[in-house]
Amino acid sequence: MMGSRKSKLNYSPTELTFEQINDISQQTNLTEHEIRCRHSVFLEQYPDGIISRQQLYDSLHEVWPEGHVDKFASHLFDIL
Repeated sequence: MMGSRKSKLNYSPTELTFEQINDISQQTNLTEHEIRCRHSVFLEQYPDGIISRQQLYDSLHEVWPEGHVDKFASHLFDIL
């Protein structure tokens, strides 16, 4: 599961809560529709709503093939 902390989810990892949508929207300026579309794309790739550390690395390498994203990916995975 993404992140290093073991926590009990009170919701399905495949569903976004109203609070999550609001938080994401405030932090990114994306609309609710944009957030839901991106979430749908994520779920097409990861149907259980969970991404492994290696899958995160691989995804970031696709976006930045010339970049050195290992430290960034590790930090991102740990905080999420």
